[in-house]
Amino acid sequence: MYNANNIRTLKKVVREMNQGEKLYINAICLTVNAIEQLREYIKENVLLPDKSEAEQLYNDISSVMSGKTILPQMTYIRQ
Repeated sequence: MYNANNIRTLKKVVREMNQGEKLYINAICLTVNAIEQLREYIKENVLLPDKSEAEQLYNDISSVMSGKTILPQMTYIRQ
């Protein structure tokens, strides 16, 4: 589980992940910069939200999968 709240730690954790690994992020604790970095990772296909989880939590799945909407708590998969 990812508990740190800053961009530097987010970058370190993602950099050390292997393809296919899952990362649970509690976005409530993230700084604004870390949220923006998370959006960039989604747009660049570095991290993708777990689609089955997102479908259970939110109606507008395309917003979640594109990074437009960041859910408060979500699992992401390293691409």
